[in-house]
Amino acid sequence: MEALNSSHNMRRLEIVQLNFGLLQSVVRNEDSMKILYLTLKKKWFDMILSGAKKEEYREVKPYWNGRLHTESFNVIKFRNGYKKESPWFIIELLCVQRGLGIVEWGAPEREVVYILSLGKVIESSQRTTAKASSHSQITA
Repeated sequence: MEALNSSHNMRRLEIVQLNFGLLQSVVRNEDSMKILYLTLKKKWFDMILSGAKKEEYREVKPYWNGRLHTESFNVIKFRNGYKKESPWFIIELLCVQRGLGIVEWGAPEREVVYILSLGKVIESSQRTTAKASSHSQITA
């Protein structure tokens, strides 16, 4: 019976979504999302969340070589801090490539890095919760 109710609720959300003419499904199955978890400093967190920064960078090192090439991520969950109540958001990961990043967005000068191209914000703690602990934010 519980499975039936869950299926019914998902169908109901899809119908509501169609009634509003939205193209993207509002029903998200977290099992189908392959999430890359990353922590950011406040400056970069705020710039990406606002849409001002469209890429994130990671060094070309053995850790990231393995991490970014052995799994296919389709979203990133960025956090600004390490506590449970730290602000976070989930954003589309459009592609991962190697190249020179934009220095003003935090890329090292004249160094090849992994460029994580970002899409739309899917979900944010700032939309769902009004409070976030300022003590848990990374400001450096």
